[in-house]
Amino acid sequence: MPTGGGTIRAPRALGLLRAREMLLFGGQIDAEKAAAWGLVSEIVAPGTALAAAKAKAREYAEKVDPGTVALLKRVIMSGYDTPVRTGSALAYLADYALVQSESFKQGVGGFGKPK
Repeated sequence: MPTGGGTIRAPRALGLLRAREMLLFGGQIDAEKAAAWGLVSEIVAPGTALAAAKAKAREYAEKVDPGTVALLKRVIMSGYDTPVRTGSALAYLADYALVQSESFKQGVGGFGKPK
């Protein structure tokens, strides 16, 4: 029996049929199947996963505001599997909060300027 909420998260990530297969039979899948199922977003050469992840994280961290990312994560997770009206309300509130933020003002102020 999976722990840590796996029985709840797996069906949402994989769909009920695939989740049941994995959870009931406990089989492993290869990287290609994980990518096809949407469990991973990228496949890298063996032995390079940590370096690739660090490089991607470094590049991302240089571009984004941590508060904005935290808000985005909350809206995605809170709005997932809710009625469209609820998700839209969450998105509106997030938009309102973001347009008040300093990072938004800086981003809009720099839009279209050469780097």
